[in-house]
Amino acid sequence: MKRSVIILFLLICICNSTAFCQSADTAQVVTIKVKRSTLPLRSLDSYSNTLYTNVSNILKVNYSDSTFSNYTIQADLAYIQDMKRGKFMIIKHNPGKLTVSVWKDSNGILAMVATQEFMVKPLPNASITIGENVIDTSASLNDLKQYGELNLVFGDFIPLDYMCTIKSFDLKIGKKEFHSESNKLTTQMLDALGSSETITFQNVMATINSIDDVTQGISADGKQRIVTQNVYCAENESKPIKLIK
Repeated sequence: MKRSVIILFLLICICNSTAFCQSADTAQVVTIKVKRSTLPLRSLDSYSNTLYTNVSNILKVNYSDSTFSNYTIQADLAYIQDMKRGKFMIIKHNPGKLTVSVWKDSNGILAMVATQEFMVKPLPNASITIGENVIDTSASLNDLKQYGELNLVFGDFIPLDYMCTIKSFDLKIGKKEFHSESNKLTTQMLDALGSSETITFQNVMATINSIDDVTQGISADGKQRIVTQNVYCAENESKPIKLIK
């Protein structure tokens, strides 16, 4: 009888010890990070890796050696310009699916290393931003004074600074109207911001730095070629924007 009691006691101790070990193991959980597959190409303009029609989309080869190896890309019915160091500008006029192939030059031998399919969509309407925040029905007075300049985003498409720029705009503050010949708020605008609870942006004109966004002509004497940057109206008149002070 005593022997049975001892064996039972030993079994209880072993079970408790096992349970304690399991508890200790559970307390020291090790998280294993699983690496996601690497896409061959990444858009530097779009978070969703989408291409947009009639604008300069910048693609970057997404390999670790892309900055010093000789890569090139190809696609049907699309304009492509090599910007060096693994970056390419691509312009597509029609929406739909676009297959882009990636080629690598190794010691003079060109080999295709990947293909990637992109969705090409029409560019969404422009939105004015200040400090990367979209201005819709409200705007921060502090942001306007701190950053002092406007930029544009087109839905998911965020063009690089030198690719798309606000050329000029008007700002209505209360009953007063002000004009800027750049994307920056003038001193007069900044001084007047505190005098009203709402503002309105008007005649927001922008330029896009693309070969498809220039007009070429000949001077009156016929001796010079004239290249004129096209100007687009990004916002004719915004809704009244409430200033958050």
